[in-house]
Amino acid sequence: MSNDPISAFKEYLSKVSKGEKSPQEVVNAVGTWVKESGDSLKGKIEIEVEAAVKRMGFAKKTDVDKLAAEVADLKKLFAAKKSGVKKSVKKPIKKMAKGKVK
Repeated sequence: MSNDPISAFKEYLSKVSKGEKSPQEVVNAVGTWVKESGDSLKGKIEIEVEAAVKRMGFAKKTDVDKLAAEVADLKKLFAAKKSGVKKSVKKPIKKMAKGKVK
């Protein structure tokens, strides 16, 4: 089917009137054309929306999800290192007063 729906409908109507095509065949062909056109339009819209979102500097949900997973991994790593490191306990140093000897 052509990209111009009006000329395509005229073509199919003429074929139906001549008996070359049955109405069911025309309905099936038109349905297929509508689905293909819709899929094509959907793809073009997705591309345009993605470009607009990128220009505006917004993050996509997939990007945010990846970042959240990375932060969770870093938190686990930090917690593991924190629990594995034992702090050494320093005893306080007693200061002696000047001039006094014990």
